[in-house]
Amino acid sequence: MLKKILIGIVVFVVGVFIIAMVATQGIADVARSQLKALRQGDIIKAYSFTSIDFRNATSLDAFQKFVDSYPSLKNNEDVTFSDRETNNDTGILKGTLKSTDGASTPIEIKLVKEGGDWKILNLKLNPAGAGINPETTTTTSEIQQTTTKKGTIFDIRLNDHADSRGVVDSTKSSFTPDTAEIFVSAYIQGADKGNTVTATMIYLDANEKIGPVTNAISEDGDRISNFSFSKPTKGWPTGNYKVTITLLNGQTKDTTFSVR
Repeated sequence: MLKKILIGIVVFVVGVFIIAMVATQGIADVARSQLKALRQGDIIKAYSFTSIDFRNATSLDAFQKFVDSYPSLKNNEDVTFSDRETNNDTGILKGTLKSTDGASTPIEIKLVKEGGDWKILNLKLNPAGAGINPETTTTTSEIQQTTTKKGTIFDIRLNDHADSRGVVDSTKSSFTPDTAEIFVSAYIQGADKGNTVTATMIYLDANEKIGPVTNAISEDGDRISNFSFSKPTKGWPTGNYKVTITLLNGQTKDTTFSVR
């Protein structure tokens, strides 16, 4: 009798699991279709899987810049969704994105139903630091339902020193391999509260990336967003570098420096 009860419980659990998988297959298919389009370099098709609210808040250009900031999206190889859930006309997927270089990145996707079809409302990645300084950490970057934020990148300043607030007031274009820390200040004019400022450093000679790292703007007006990049364990490789600053509204600005 006990054996039959145990078998019955197992059958019930398996049945519930299968029902849940079938019920959430639609949202998983949409997410996989978008990732396939990104893998094939078809940004327009990938954008077509997003919701009306998403497109109203995020232009195709801003979406392209977001994707370019995360090689794991463009170079995705597989995705595993360990958590799937639907509730009426909303759905959520949580799992792990695997890229062709073997890196694994936590991913979360929220979806809504429009005209009977599932569309992506929100895409969030939470990658670990990568590039020439593997100890560098990043904050979560997210494209989500929000109004387009104003702001203009006026200037980018780099130095090996900053004031007590982390602000760089004069810029340097050359550093040494043993520079302990490179400070970056992005000067933003006319920023809206809720805009975000993202900094990415690229070692151009090897096309290796540190970041991106994202700060949120907490008040309207002219703001300074500060970042810092610590020396890799073996020192900064000599050569040419670029720092790219990107706002949530899609605006971007670069500055270059060298290590000699």
